Amino acid sequence: MTRGFYDLRFVRAFPGMGAGFKNWRPQRLVGATKLPDGTFVGGRIVLVANKDIPDFSTEQYFGNGPRPADDEDWSKGIFTLNKEKLDYYDFVRAEMAGGKLSFDPLREVADMVDSNCSDLHYRVLAVDLAIQAGMNKLPEPDRLPLNIYGTEGDWETYSTPSRDARLKTAFKELRDTVARFMRMVRRHDKKLDYHGKDLAADMLAVYDRHAARCHVTYTRSDGSHVTLGYEQMRRRLFDMSFDPYQCVERRWGATSGDEFAPCPDNTLKTAWYEAERDLRNQIDRTYETPMDFTLAELKTPGPGKGVPNPPDTDVRAYLISQMRVPDAGAETGF
Repeated sequence: MTRGFYDLRFVRAFPGMGAGFKNWRPQRLVGATKLPDGTFVGGRIVLVANKDIPDFSTEQYFGNGPRPADDEDWSKGIFTLNKEKLDYYDFVRAEMAGGKLSFDPLREVADMVDSNCSDLHYRVLAVDLAIQAGMNKLPEPDRLPLNIYGTEGDWETYSTPSRDARLKTAFKELRDTVARFMRMVRRHDKKLDYHGKDLAADMLAVYDRHAARCHVTYTRSDGSHVTLGYEQMRRRLFDMSFDPYQCVERRWGATSGDEFAPCPDNTLKTAWYEAERDLRNQIDRTYETPMDFTLAELKTPGPGKGVPNPPDTDVRAYLISQMRVPDAGAETGF
């Protein structure tokens, strides 16, 4: 059994898309004839209307305060608990915990690192599927699909832009979360369950301990194996190709040296990899944006083509900068 965390990886989307928490809509069979053996013949299935579902709610979209005047402004809805305004994800967390919002920073860091590691292992399976299907041996199409995050055919089956965006979001959220905990401890926030003397050092120790346990191994184009540590993978997150037509080395962010050497990609595939860099830098999944660019079109920055710089995911550097005693050693090798 696996488990995950409901956090920024689960993007809030406009209500019409139905993202978020769901329940089964009641239904009933109308106009059918029951036979002697107990089976039904004919009739039709009727779904129960919203107004007839006692616990139907759109709170997760519009908040629990005054509803925005225009449904298009759904994201401006306000969430409050005990008269305190909360971020949507904190509100969900508090509601699921019975109305109490509390953070154990050391446990949070450990769980988030472990969760990221699990997602990296799941990515191994996704990349292997594309390699086993021989997608890396096929030529690049003339254009990207209409939208790289949601399409059909081989791209939908074997590419990883959505998976990778969720993974990058999780690494960024971990970096942002430790910074948030540092702000909380400085203002003596009662929601922070911490009783130590140096939160930055303690979080760094937990981070390093759990990161050191995380390793991923992939098979290179020549059949040899490469093992990557957590920090190695974090550093190359935005080099990892989501494009199933590219070699496995590029899929895992190798760009040069001995590790990259077996990659058989030709100059055209290399050009596509380089042109897709801004798309790799983007962590927001823009499902509604047209993205069917040719290689020449993708080389020119513009709407739907990503962002020039990736976000900061370096937890270690941030925590070291916040420690009361400067870090005495070099960066660990995992």
